[in-house]
Amino acid sequence: MKKVDDSIKDYVSYNPQTGKIHWIKDKGRAKSGDLAGTQEDTGALKLVFNRRLYKLHRLAWFLYYGVWPKEEIDHINHDKLDNRIINLRETDRKTNGRNLPLFTNSLSGVCGVHWFERTQKWTVSIKVDGRNIRLGYFSNFDEAVKVRKDAEIKYGFHENHGKPKETRE
Repeated sequence: MKKVDDSIKDYVSYNPQTGKIHWIKDKGRAKSGDLAGTQEDTGALKLVFNRRLYKLHRLAWFLYYGVWPKEEIDHINHDKLDNRIINLRETDRKTNGRNLPLFTNSLSGVCGVHWFERTQKWTVSIKVDGRNIRLGYFSNFDEAVKVRKDAEIKYGFHENHGKPKETRE
């Protein structure tokens, strides 16, 4: 891993209320006052400074707290464009994985709850520490959802886990 360049703090400023990072000095094509960063394929924002790639959520953390995060940075509301400090938390990979948005291909609208055609019942499961735990089959959808939500609490999932991605204007 390349060493980070702490001098970046002399070129950009961070507004923790808006989550935006702006250039405060001209650098190459970037002019003072310009919004810093571009969106990458993953949806997150990035910035190249002195030939090093910075994820803006990690840069926001550094500019606010004065130290680079040692672990991952989680967007609490799942919106990778929302780098407000109240939406960021430093966490390990396991905990970060317990705050995933609902996948767009979910047919039931609930993580871990799927219709099983063969039994004509809802099947419920949860993945914990790399293993898939089957929680049962249910005729009633609401009962299946309750079992899944209870398991999320039991295993320490974030309250936003499985909620759709938020988008900010």
